[in-house]
Amino acid sequence: MSGKTVFLISANTETAPCPVYPVALARLADAVSRAGHAARLFDVLVHGREALPQALKDARPDLVGLSLRNIDNTESGDTRTYVEEYGQLVAEVRRHTPAPIILGGSGFSLFPESLMARLGADFGVVGAGEHALGALLDALDGRGGVADIPNLLTAARTAWRPCPSSPPPAGSAHPPDLVRHYWRQAGTIGVQTKRGCPKSCSYCTYPLIEGRTVQWADPVQVADEIQRMAADHGVRHVTLVDSLFNLCPERELALAREMVRRAVPVTWGAFFAPSGLDREYLGALRAGGLTHVEFGTDSLSDPMLRAYAKDFSVDDVFRASALCAELELYCAHYLTFGGPEETPATIGETVKNARRLPPCVFFPFAGVRIYPGTPLYATARAASVVAAEDDCLAPRFYFSEGLTGPRLWELLGAEIDGAARWMTPRRSHRLQPAMKRLRQRGMKGPLWELAL
Repeated sequence: MSGKTVFLISANTETAPCPVYPVALARLADAVSRAGHAARLFDVLVHGREALPQALKDARPDLVGLSLRNIDNTESGDTRTYVEEYGQLVAEVRRHTPAPIILGGSGFSLFPESLMARLGADFGVVGAGEHALGALLDALDGRGGVADIPNLLTAARTAWRPCPSSPPPAGSAHPPDLVRHYWRQAGTIGVQTKRGCPKSCSYCTYPLIEGRTVQWADPVQVADEIQRMAADHGVRHVTLVDSLFNLCPERELALAREMVRRAVPVTWGAFFAPSGLDREYLGALRAGGLTHVEFGTDSLSDPMLRAYAKDFSVDDVFRASALCAELELYCAHYLTFGGPEETPATIGETVKNARRLPPCVFFPFAGVRIYPGTPLYATARAASVVAAEDDCLAPRFYFSEGLTGPRLWELLGAEIDGAARWMTPRRSHRLQPAMKRLRQRGMKGPLWELAL
């Protein structure tokens, strides 16, 4: 057996607020290579849709994989969906190769049955795809069958056997052309240190995509990966794309110590929960390169934090923000308005408490995107916000009674209009040309810190 060739496509073309490096494709390519097969990578955003026919002709693949990162942009006021674009991409692939098509990615994993039917693929993989993709290539190469591959759907069988979560693979085959593009256009490259999330936030999809059991990559191997990107590609800032970074201080501090020991010249940022943080822990991470701390805070009202099933309080947010200010770490809070039990009073409380926080950036959003399988979906069904037959592939948003999007922005407007630290979706869109110019001048990192 000579092994098979898979042609992996990153279908994501969204560039707001910035282009996102396709971490999963790099992981998959490395896993496929280790399994004795070959991988060819194609990024629609980087290479252009017009280059796809020739690339498929040159590759002569045995299997084509489409990674669907997003279903929509999750903005209630200016919603854009990508499913039609994905359908066009599948049709384009069909015109230029007889190879079967497998769908995957975080977006696909949330709507596997609907997207299999809508896009007409041959296979689909839910969750992490390294094992399933390798096993499917083996099957196409005459080694094993398809029926028993965990997490795999077929056109004829949309039920699948779940596979236990696994840690991120030991390496990534980072293609130089993709790294150069995203380093130039986004100023950061994604790296994953763990999979899974044990939290129970009412709207969150990470437990559905990655599982609730957390699986960690070896901190030494993560440091290896970051160090190689710095040495090989000149990368100086990375984003750790874990659902939540601060879940196990021992492991996270081990990574920071490894970065210090090697003197890796790379700064980094990540998403944190504002609970359980102390000065020693954050100080050690800062010494290991941490510069940007982003909190999925959602609200600065304790009743709303309970409604979102958060396991921290407003006091925790104050303490965490103060620590960031003390350690000179850039700090941002993502706030979601309009969820279950939101009222003008809880909105007012959040705005009032935001004034009390030390310098930080706020990213406010109106309405909560509803996904099947989440507690919020059950709440929305019970409240007749979504119908029983609605799979929410077409975006649906939860708004507490009487709080439509326009009404929410009206309540917030007096406080946040013109306030530099409040990066509303509309303001973010207006700043895109300026951000692009800053990137062209060589500025790296997230850049939201410029609002401080």
